[in-house]
Amino acid sequence: MRGRAKGIHVVMHAFRVVLVLLLFVGAIPWSAAAESATQLYIGHRARLTAEIPADWTIPAEPGVDYRGGDGGFVFSYGVPGDDLDLACADIAEHIFDLGAMISDTEWRGDRACHIEGSVAGAASRGLVVHHAHPFPIGDEISAFAAVITDLDHFTAITDSISFDPDRVTPQLYLDSVLDLIEARAWYAGDVDWARFRTNAEPLVQNADTLEETHWVIKDALANMGYWGDNHSFFLDDVSTLSVGENNGLGMIMNGKVVALVYPDGPAAEAGIQVGDTVVSVDGNDYSGRRPIQGGLDGPVMLTIRRHGLASEVTIGVKREAYSLFLSPNGRRLAGEIGYIELFGNYQSSGSERTYVTEANAVLERVDRSGTCGWIVDLRRNMGGNYMPMVVGVTPLLGEGPILSWISPNGDRRIVALREGRVFDNGQDVSGALVQGSVHELSRPTPPVAVLIGPQTASSGEATTLAFVGRPDTRLFGEITGGYTTANSGYLLFDGSIVLLAQAAMADRHGNTAIGGIEPDEIVRTDWTIYGTADDPVIQAATEWLERQPGCAQATPVATTPEAG
Repeated sequence: MRGRAKGIHVVMHAFRVVLVLLLFVGAIPWSAAAESATQLYIGHRARLTAEIPADWTIPAEPGVDYRGGDGGFVFSYGVPGDDLDLACADIAEHIFDLGAMISDTEWRGDRACHIEGSVAGAASRGLVVHHAHPFPIGDEISAFAAVITDLDHFTAITDSISFDPDRVTPQLYLDSVLDLIEARAWYAGDVDWARFRTNAEPLVQNADTLEETHWVIKDALANMGYWGDNHSFFLDDVSTLSVGENNGLGMIMNGKVVALVYPDGPAAEAGIQVGDTVVSVDGNDYSGRRPIQGGLDGPVMLTIRRHGLASEVTIGVKREAYSLFLSPNGRRLAGEIGYIELFGNYQSSGSERTYVTEANAVLERVDRSGTCGWIVDLRRNMGGNYMPMVVGVTPLLGEGPILSWISPNGDRRIVALREGRVFDNGQDVSGALVQGSVHELSRPTPPVAVLIGPQTASSGEATTLAFVGRPDTRLFGEITGGYTTANSGYLLFDGSIVLLAQAAMADRHGNTAIGGIEPDEIVRTDWTIYGTADDPVIQAATEWLERQPGCAQATPVATTPEAG
């Protein structure tokens, strides 16, 4: 994940050099370990194992990967690429604070590097080595592993690192993952873990493979689901995160109506449009309650209704990945009202700056003749990386605090915008996302109407909360999806992934929105006329804006969004 090692992030966002998923390191109960040490599986990301002091305990602070006992810590990362010097420079730049020093060294007869400096203000030392078994994440290969520790434990940790997969048994693997969930998940406090472990241990006692433990891990997450956790997942294969590869037909449904179509996906190639109503699938009536199967396994025949007319459409198989990137789009409505729609951003390499640049270009183009107020449409924003979303609309949000993260123990971290960057508790966690200058609105601090609904989820909800508490702002639509927790992903030894909800989203004043964000004015979206002049949510927002100082009578023009 992009940013400092101690940051809290939403869903999965990445940057070029440090891989997508942040590592957790925790103490593992292990009866066969020597009395002076606990065998520690720190290989969730880098596939490492290590021996550490036995008095280290499961971390109490969700923002720290490993901290306990005598205060030591360990961070572990996989690093893509095939150049050690670049890998060392990447870790020094993106994980360490400014001023870290890099020096050449050897590690078990192979060239490596040391990094001296601090991480989030704590004196730290890092080691970057060639990975014995490079592994893919998305479209990149992790050829290097980085281990970063406090000064006191650096030698002990790096001397005991091993890449030997035989040291990770199914029982150790399960203990490791349960420790991770218990220590980091927002809803973990609702589960009786002692009882769960007692019941789980016999189930894997005779397991021969790591895969045989997966169902127990899923059961652990389901236990938290009973208490409301809808944002923690277990994925058996990291390849399921490849861009576009497993997104089926390439369209998003809201009930029986198509709400979004990816331009390069199979549905778009078949001519499916936003607003189409699916009547039947392969000849069977469609209720809209379950996803439509097909796309990857074989063609699917849909009967759709468009403008009152029914027709049959066959969507074929598309094996290759297609892009999930949808550019922000916008237009000018009558009455000097600007409109911008922000989609989710899921791309893992280079898209953050593109997203921000295009959002800024939309604001500049729409504002060219002057605007009195703005509509920000988040009804089809289903998540991804929230940082380019909020930076992209900096002219509307303004600089300063925009969000908060609340940890299970009540600690609050404040997120702020400043100079085209996102800061988490004062630390730069985004880097410079703005290329060139940010557009200055013709009317500074205009009134803003934010449109939300059930498809507004995860980072879309974080972006919504960034506007909550802003002066002259009103929310229109329906309650959001309810994924209002911040989650981080952890790559496990066998390529599986655990995504854990680890903190609650809150607005700039610290008010949480567990279960979803309620609009100020409830207006139901009619997806068959989404984005048109008849869209009731746009109409309600426009009517409010036209009553605000500076806005003339405004009536939406009959145009549709450019993307989707």
